[in-house]
Amino acid sequence: MAGSFLRSHSQRYYRTPLAEKVDLRSREKERRYLTLQPLQQTVDFQSNIPYFHAFHRASLLKAVPEMLNFSTKIISALMVTAILVMVPDQVSASSSLWVWVGQSPHVQDDFDALYVFQGQFSMKGRYRYDFEGSPPQKLDENAPPLVLTYRLQSLVPPKMVASRYRAHARAWRKRGVKVEGIQIDYDSPTSKLLMYANWIGRLRNSIESGAKISVTGLGDWLVSAAPGDLASLFMRTNHIAFMMYHGRNPLEPVLPYTAVLSNTKSRFKIGLLKSQWNSEAFKNVRSAPGYLGAIQFILPEDRK
Repeated sequence: MAGSFLRSHSQRYYRTPLAEKVDLRSREKERRYLTLQPLQQTVDFQSNIPYFHAFHRASLLKAVPEMLNFSTKIISALMVTAILVMVPDQVSASSSLWVWVGQSPHVQDDFDALYVFQGQFSMKGRYRYDFEGSPPQKLDENAPPLVLTYRLQSLVPPKMVASRYRAHARAWRKRGVKVEGIQIDYDSPTSKLLMYANWIGRLRNSIESGAKISVTGLGDWLVSAAPGDLASLFMRTNHIAFMMYHGRNPLEPVLPYTAVLSNTKSRFKIGLLKSQWNSEAFKNVRSAPGYLGAIQFILPEDRK
């Protein structure tokens, strides 16, 4: 989503029980604000190659419909259709903000939620986590609730992400700030959305009860993904935030994506640059049955 603006560290690393590589400076910065619980989880696969078995399971899942009889295929298709056209109850649009690297969560504008970046996970030989973004801190009494956001370069074990989220959420709450959930920012290849949906399902099983889980979404998912794969991801999340930009630039042309979103009944939000915020190009999207609101991303050059 905003990977080009992330800071990277390449100094000495600290090794955890999960062979996780953490920059020592990042670790020290993180320790100032929270007490992390030891990462004592175990990896749910035997190989050091992450999610080899997940790929295998995903392949099997895609092969299962080939073995079903005709009547079962019809029933499965009807179930997928029902998921995609389900009208959510009491949908109300909101206005939110991504608080990324270099930004402060002390905002003056009236937003319903702040999606606050807390770091990124990757895998380069070993699992690596970099603590970045806004540290836990006391906010104004009327500050909106936070959604803690994590950038994933690779699908690391879900329990690793859940452990960080719980520690960070606890630290924010100790400072009187409401945390209502987690957002995952991962650019899943469109062809591997089913595997990603299964990963999100395992994250939900590891996260605290009642926490909302959302993900950022690519425009290509809307026009190229198999309906069943995208439906699976919708089922496992509270909403998907489809980004209507790439890097620093709006998606052009945007009509292929807005045409799909305008008829989408599953819960979704749209991610917009500041320059797109009041654009008429999204007028029909805002009236879609599943529309929950927009999240603004402010480029460094647009920040005051």
